[in-house]
Amino acid sequence: MSFPKMFAAAALLVTGLLTTSTEAHAGFGATASLSSLSDGTAWYPSLDYRQKKFVLQVHALELIGGLPADTINLGVDGAYVVQKVELGNGVDGVVQAGAGFRLLSDTGFDNPTFNFVAKTRMGAELKKGGGFGIYAVPTIGVSSIVTGDATLTYGGGLEVSFWLK
Repeated sequence: MSFPKMFAAAALLVTGLLTTSTEAHAGFGATASLSSLSDGTAWYPSLDYRQKKFVLQVHALELIGGLPADTINLGVDGAYVVQKVELGNGVDGVVQAGAGFRLLSDTGFDNPTFNFVAKTRMGAELKKGGGFGIYAVPTIGVSSIVTGDATLTYGGGLEVSFWLK
């Protein structure tokens, strides 16, 4: 897929998210991550979209920041709440199962690297006003290049999220 097509697809995704119904606790926010993976990748803060039990994280800052250097760094993560327990007044404990995808390449797509990971976000969320959460996030997956070489990818870290409803 050419860079213009990929950029157009990303723009359509963001436009779709912005025009989706925002009923039932939907919100936009950001997540900062203090983490890394064994393949050396780490993230700037993501732009997040929340809808009921689902969180979508788009790593737009890496994409935008890499373009002047002719680098494509496109990442998307998603997580779904599988367990929620009230810990106290306005505080929930959550466990979220999730997955992530990342594409890292030059704009000519010479030997692009793909990264697929599974992750579990475990933490606490404050629900007053907007929202705030802090999570421990272990991660495991595979990094691969188009030639067929693949390596185990593992890591994890701490994520801090905030969102507006």
